[in-house]
Amino acid sequence: MLPLSLMALAGRLAAIDVAAADYQRLLQRVAAQEAAIESFRGTLQDLRLEVARMRSATEQLKTLAHAPRPYATPEQLRQLAEQIRTVERNRVADRQQILGAIEGLRGLAKASAAPSGPAPSKGKAAGKAKKPAAPARKAPAN
Repeated sequence: MLPLSLMALAGRLAAIDVAAADYQRLLQRVAAQEAAIESFRGTLQDLRLEVARMRSATEQLKTLAHAPRPYATPEQLRQLAEQIRTVERNRVADRQQILGAIEGLRGLAKASAAPSGPAPSKGKAAGKAKKPAAPARKAPAN
């Protein structure tokens, strides 16, 4: 019976070795899972902090969006005033140029309308005098 008990003992020892190896593998897997869980916890904490920061930034933007503010900044108003002044200067210069051109045309019209000598008169209009032309009006100085 001794040989049979030695064989049984050897079988039990082999089973124990297999169980021990399985146990070691399970321990390694559990350790790897715990490390992964810790990594995920760190990532989760980082994400929570980021969400809190973004919520804070969103609240600040909401506050700024609803805060009363002027429609235009003082700098924008200064720029607009300068642009208006430039347009007004250009308008006045254009007006002067146009008035000068009109006066030049009037001078040409007067020079071409002046008769070189008395024209012979015909028919009924011979006894009537011509009506003098109305004086030229000056344009308002605006």
